[in-house]
Amino acid sequence: MAKPGFIISAHLGQRRQVVELAVELERRGFPFVFCPHDYSPILNAQGAEPPPYDALSLCTAVIQATHTIKVGSGIAVTYTRHPAEMAAAASFNHELSDGRFILGLGPGHNGILQRYKIPTEKPLTHMKNYTAQVRAAFADWPQPPIIWATLRTKMTTLTGQEADGLLANNWALSQVREQLRVLPPERQSGDYIRGAIVPAFVGDRSEGLGAIRNVLSFYTTMQNYVEYYHQAGFGESAEVAKAAMAAGDRDAARAAIPEEMADEMGIVGTASEVREKVEAWQDAGINWLALSSLQSSGSQYDNILQIARAWD
Repeated sequence: MAKPGFIISAHLGQRRQVVELAVELERRGFPFVFCPHDYSPILNAQGAEPPPYDALSLCTAVIQATHTIKVGSGIAVTYTRHPAEMAAAASFNHELSDGRFILGLGPGHNGILQRYKIPTEKPLTHMKNYTAQVRAAFADWPQPPIIWATLRTKMTTLTGQEADGLLANNWALSQVREQLRVLPPERQSGDYIRGAIVPAFVGDRSEGLGAIRNVLSFYTTMQNYVEYYHQAGFGESAEVAKAAMAAGDRDAARAAIPEEMADEMGIVGTASEVREKVEAWQDAGINWLALSSLQSSGSQYDNILQIARAWD
């Protein structure tokens, strides 16, 4: 079983420490980290409004502090950067990292973008055109791999045609093989990046499932995730959670997420159980599994290392 990678975030007040975390993960032999972009003015899964942070900035800092670990944006939102500016930042990271950088792109979420009065296009058309513009802006410069955020089948299909890989969030384990089947046959195996972000928790199963319910109920505030939950067979529960979130009842929203759904979309248990579940995701076809921490208390450094120690 290959080791997974991790999602590391540039939380306010922890930005120097998260770079140190990446250095420690490299020392422990983990293969990659992905750095997300967050500019959401709505409450996050812990009930707090996060300050904005930028994926490519954290990637640059991590690249400068490390030597072997791969570093990717997971995901840089397309609407907040002109394609030429995205290409310029990506080119810098690509050169600085000696080819360790991966440019992850995604269109974000309409509900969030609308709060910033950012006009949006149809996601499939936008991603195809934006990526073409980024690649054109590189001209003859060396280019990093470009991967796309993906969730439902149409975007996964287009990703297989247009991008160098995919990074899914909130996929259900039982749906992975079916989702990957829409890729061209040569991209269903081998080195094509088939990534997934999965929340993980090492410890008490009941506590971990509760934390996953917290995360999944938060995502019901975004319609594209609700539509995927329907596709995965959890639509009725998602609609109940969505209504509870809209009413401001987070407890009811969490309670609406069934254990089966939390277990399908997260990894919880003892160290050995977590390793076994990681292997199950890899056996299903995910070759870039990025674990994210569920814990809302303590430092990100300690929380991620708690998961990483499952491989000690």
